[in-house]
Amino acid sequence: MARRLLGDCKPFSRSVSVKTLIAIAAAASALVAIPAAAVTYDAAASFSPAANPSGQFTFGSYTGGVFTPFPVGGTCDFGGTICLTAGNYLGVFASPNGQFFESGTGNFPASTLVLHPGQNGELSVILFTAPRAGSYSISFSAQQSDDNAATQTVGYLLGGTPTPLADLTTSAPGYTNGGNLFLAQGQQVGVFVGNNGVYFNDATAVTFSASLVPEPATWGLLIAGFAMTGVAMRRRKAVAA
Repeated sequence: MARRLLGDCKPFSRSVSVKTLIAIAAAASALVAIPAAAVTYDAAASFSPAANPSGQFTFGSYTGGVFTPFPVGGTCDFGGTICLTAGNYLGVFASPNGQFFESGTGNFPASTLVLHPGQNGELSVILFTAPRAGSYSISFSAQQSDDNAATQTVGYLLGGTPTPLADLTTSAPGYTNGGNLFLAQGQQVGVFVGNNGVYFNDATAVTFSASLVPEPATWGLLIAGFAMTGVAMRRRKAVAA
């Protein structure tokens, strides 16, 4: 005869010590402490001219279906910037110390990266690599950063396929997009800036971040941890009385 599993469970004995309950609560709370569930990966904060990839991000160019990381040690075409570049303005640029400044006709807003596409149709790309499988909240914004702004195309790069999202023009210089996307561990999603106008005026300031959305199971463990902590506290009060 089949047995009811829940019916066979016995309640906690009253002899269970407060220390034991606290230990159980601590164990449940430890299970909840999944670092990736609370971390936001930000491209600008991760960027370094001395490393590529840097953090969970890789910076490079995309053309003809091929992504090529930018080499380390290139000379920055925009004076006073730090960069990863393939030369001839194709690259990713940032202001030192994350501060706003202007170089020639290019504006470098604080806490952003400035992407410049290539003159032969190369896209300037930031790729994010998922450190673990899960649903990620993706946030992306783009803003013309060239005083003599031409038209730039911005979009996503997923599965090796670029998807244009918007053209930045003088009348519509900014764009923002975001949403949740499931990524397998090691899967990549990117954003790009493409040349859709005058090549020498296609610098675009970009923000790009990804945050792992906590799974329902994680919330369940969190609630269980709080519940066990509450039981332990009530038990402690009863013993004290």
